Amino acid sequence: MFKDKKAVNRSGVDKGLVAMFIKMSPEERLRANDKMFRAILELRDAYKRRKTNEPKSKDPKDKQRLPVLKETLRQLEGENGGESDDYDGNADNE
Repeated sequence: MFKDKKAVNRSGVDKGLVAMFIKMSPEERLRANDKMFRAILELRDAYKRRKTNEPKSKDPKDKQRLPVLKETLRQLEGENGGESDDYDGNADNE
């Protein structure tokens, strides 16, 4: 989801993204939300493993997910100015 500078108003809302979700059916919006939720959980898990140096998963699907997760983390680091190393993956900062 790349930001289109023309579609972002002063409040920071991406009008194109809003329009895309309005065009979706409720079921499609739920599926999109579920997919994003799973991606966020995978990123949190990968970040925690990287930070604690846990052994790598033996799940064969992880090899397929790794390039996507690496690219997503790279993009997040770019958006946050490289501050993602400070993120502990917990909203309540345990």
